[in-house]
Amino acid sequence: MLVSQNFKNKILNTYNSGNYFDVEQDATYLLSKGFTDPWLCNLLAVSLAKQKKFSQAIKYFEILCDLFPNEFDNYFNLANLFRDANKPKIAIKHYLHSHKIRPLCVKTILEISKIFYKNEEFENSLLYAKKAKKIEPNSYNVIDLFGKIFFLKGDFQKSLSEYKKIKNINEKRHDVELNIASNLYQLGFLPKSKKIFSRLSSKKAKYNLGIINLKEKCFDVGWDRYELGIELGERKLRVGKKLLRMLPKWEPNLNFNSILIVGEQGIGDELMFSSLLKNLNTKKYKLGLLLDERLKNLFCLSDLKHEFVTTFNEAIEKKYESYLPIGSLCKYFLKRESDFARATNFNFTNNKIKRKKLKLINNNKVTIGISWYTNNKQFGPKRNIKLKQFAPLFANLDANFINLQYGDFKTEIERVSKKINKCLFVEDNTDNKNNIEGLAEKILACDMVISIDNSTLHLSSLLKKDTVALIPEVSDWRWFDNSTNSLWYPKTIILRNTMSWDKEIIKLIEICKNKFF
Repeated sequence: MLVSQNFKNKILNTYNSGNYFDVEQDATYLLSKGFTDPWLCNLLAVSLAKQKKFSQAIKYFEILCDLFPNEFDNYFNLANLFRDANKPKIAIKHYLHSHKIRPLCVKTILEISKIFYKNEEFENSLLYAKKAKKIEPNSYNVIDLFGKIFFLKGDFQKSLSEYKKIKNINEKRHDVELNIASNLYQLGFLPKSKKIFSRLSSKKAKYNLGIINLKEKCFDVGWDRYELGIELGERKLRVGKKLLRMLPKWEPNLNFNSILIVGEQGIGDELMFSSLLKNLNTKKYKLGLLLDERLKNLFCLSDLKHEFVTTFNEAIEKKYESYLPIGSLCKYFLKRESDFARATNFNFTNNKIKRKKLKLINNNKVTIGISWYTNNKQFGPKRNIKLKQFAPLFANLDANFINLQYGDFKTEIERVSKKINKCLFVEDNTDNKNNIEGLAEKILACDMVISIDNSTLHLSSLLKKDTVALIPEVSDWRWFDNSTNSLWYPKTIILRNTMSWDKEIIKLIEICKNKFF
């Protein structure tokens, strides 16, 4: 039995007014009375999806797919549901099916490409983006997709070129200018980038302007704008927004007895921002840390009075009264450059260190730890240094070298060892990625650590080890500009790649020779 046109019009009016629950009620009632119109089933599924009742909506779209296996819209809508339900693998299966039914449909090709780039499968993403470009070469959505892919894979020059094409098309000018400014910033054109961000009114523009403010050491306005990153999702917290609403945000003037410090971003960020924790009066506050679990054993060796909390629910059970994202400590304690002296790195007990050093090394040579790679797909290309570029360091210094790099680099290490006819590293079997306590012991067994911009650099610096940071010419904001000293870490010096890493390695050899030989 089919629905009359009059009733269709009535339900459509309800749908168009946004009353999705009423549509659900009407459609469910009609289906229960024996109406079998596919249109009705489709509208019910869409209305359920609009209410984020994904499991119910999926059920109806699956029925439609079974009834009409060659109907494009059913598979496309089903794929959208799985995408919105954060099930990308199932979503892409249905997008591919809808693509097979209608191979020239650009919206399907774009969704497939987006899933691949969000999963950092950039080559597959580009493959489908190119298919879309052949069909609609001047489409805003297609060119924007190319811009996003190149930006996420760290090819900022190509991304900039794509967004300049859109500027000529003159669509969605605000978004285009925002992306042009973001690329200019990553390419090191700060004045041009700042000029564009300053004239844009969006919160995202203000957040990015705040990053530039921080890089320029304008901390008062910079930290306020940095806070927008939480709302925008640019600062990814370990706890979702809905859960965090269960607790008020900590502020110094409010009378709280306990604070849950919520981690954010990656382990490197949590290590760097943790240098400010001692500014909180642990005699006044019960301090809970909800950070990367790999840090638990390390922080247990510190002199920081705290409790490590595994989940937000555990914090609620333990009656924590407030929360604070760990990066927001900066807003309260780093209002000017001189305040960085307050970033007092807490101390770690070293009762295991001598044993670790004796186990690793049985001579009196200088010991140097090295880390040269980050897995970060976006920034790794400009931060990473090939191990073979350190060959002059290994060849010219009569020292013990310790591998502080996480990941499997056995083949690369063997290749460089063979090239210089020398065993590069002291042997050990520590899991540098997951055993942070063990990595810390290795770092403390070193006389010096050399590292690119990754979590090992922050760990070494937090441990107050003499550290050389190898930073690209266009650096992350936290390394600021035109300085060889780190504001965050007094015992860390910065070598910046202004010409080539080969020249900086020569400078690095001189630093080591002057310090130890």
